[in-house]
Amino acid sequence: MEELKGKLYSLTIDPPTRKYILSFLVDSGDVENFYQKTKRDMPLQIKVNQRRRKRSLDANAYAWVLMSKIAALSGLDKDSVYEMMLQRYGCFWQDEEGNYFSFLLPAGEEPERAGIHAKCISSGWRDGIAMDTYLLLKGSSEYDSQEMSQFIDGIMLDCKDLGIETLPPEELARMMAAWNP
Repeated sequence: MEELKGKLYSLTIDPPTRKYILSFLVDSGDVENFYQKTKRDMPLQIKVNQRRRKRSLDANAYAWVLMSKIAALSGLDKDSVYEMMLQRYGCFWQDEEGNYFSFLLPAGEEPERAGIHAKCISSGWRDGIAMDTYLLLKGSSEYDSQEMSQFIDGIMLDCKDLGIETLPPEELARMMAAWNP
């Protein structure tokens, strides 16, 4: 699968077929190789996604500052607070079609022990064994700027409930503007 990065340039209609023609300005990727390998009338499946910047190191550092404050106040370790925040405000892994990744574990087993971030969504029985169904969560290092912004918003809600001071609104707005594309 070829991945090219750029911007939508124009939309026109092919008069004889009445089909749409989309044009893109491409600024990265191996465009010449893609063009040479692709025949003019070759059927293609085209998927276009909005490109988002990866979350910033400043955003990540701020999330950890807030989680450290929650840990100090609650008596929990930072990693436990991180896992709790992922459970509450984290993003699930999805495939290209938007399907969530899920898996089963015997009831009582904890995916965190294996370094897996996941949220239990149901419990039941399979072949006479009690099982829990989990959805796979992204770690915050995999977040784009929008996902990180939502994660921090959630952490800040918990901080406010606990009386932990967060950034003033104008400073937070400045940081948010820097995170979002």
